[in-house]
Amino acid sequence: MAEKVNRPTGVTIIAILTIIIGIIAIFGGLSLVVFGVILSAAPISLTENSNTTTITDDMTPQLVQFFGIMAAIVGAVLLAIGIGYIVMTYGLLKGKGWAWTITVILVIVGIGIQVLSAVTGPVFSASFVTTSDVDATNSLVLGILSSVIGIAISILILYYLYRPNVKSYFGKAQQSK
Repeated sequence: MAEKVNRPTGVTIIAILTIIIGIIAIFGGLSLVVFGVILSAAPISLTENSNTTTITDDMTPQLVQFFGIMAAIVGAVLLAIGIGYIVMTYGLLKGKGWAWTITVILVIVGIGIQVLSAVTGPVFSASFVTTSDVDATNSLVLGILSSVIGIAISILILYYLYRPNVKSYFGKAQQSK
């Protein structure tokens, strides 16, 4: 029987961050689902015409309902992701190998998203939101800087997860021959 390795402090920190993300995702998902249901249940504007009811040519109510349905769908996905993060937290705290694997995959996916965000996000926000060239430059620099910081943190987490003592805690250490 293998001896159980003590949980590294960094794993506890990653688990705490993971549960915080999970809780935020659950609350965000619930909020979007409720908001979406309220919007999609909004009454369609109707007019009376000779004792019959017909939908007006105005597309606003249909758009509101469409965005309500989309918000509910996105909220449901976010809710599922939040629950997944809570489950992943349990696995991290208990040293489950599947939690290590999922965390590594999510960090790599996160790095990809952050790289894409660094390349595209600031350009769009600088061009659509700002009112002056100085604001656009500040927005661009801040967006790229925040993406670079996020990428650096993700790389540090990935490096940490591959440390021998961390891999050993998750039962992922290489077996000596």
